[in-house]
Amino acid sequence: MTFERPFATITLTMTEENKIENNQKLDQDTKLYEVGYLLNPAVSADELEKTVAERLISPVESAGGSALLGWAPTMRKLAYPIKVTEGGKGTVYREAYFGTIRFRLEPKLAPSINKGLTEDKMIIRHIVIALPDNYDSLVSKRSRGVVRKSVRSETNKEKIDEEIEGLLTTSV
Repeated sequence: MTFERPFATITLTMTEENKIENNQKLDQDTKLYEVGYLLNPAVSADELEKTVAERLISPVESAGGSALLGWAPTMRKLAYPIKVTEGGKGTVYREAYFGTIRFRLEPKLAPSINKGLTEDKMIIRHIVIALPDNYDSLVSKRSRGVVRKSVRSETNKEKIDEEIEGLLTTSV
């Protein structure tokens, strides 16, 4: 996994052993998930890749899932301050590293990933969402401009003017 530039798509690498094991499990019923996260800004840029691997990717792979790709975490100013209270002491965050990881996992194991992320003190906030299996094809269609077109009737200005004139004359 490399983080070359902000918001660059990153490809996650796994050991050959994990690839074989995970590919066998992917033949079973798995679901596509994505986690969006805010990582503590105290993490140094040098430790960012290691922290993401340890705290987000390893739990997914340990549960038998397969991390597919993600967005490189970048420092972002938060839209509003987030207060986190731990041991009676509150910390207010005004910025954090934002990133995403997409992965495949058995649905029954997703709650354990969510719980682990909730308990991790380095992760300020996160959200785990289930994506439709055809998500990638939906996104690629949208990016090519093949989206559902809104149905609009052709309007004719002259017709509208005639209708307005008719309404005005009949109401007088």
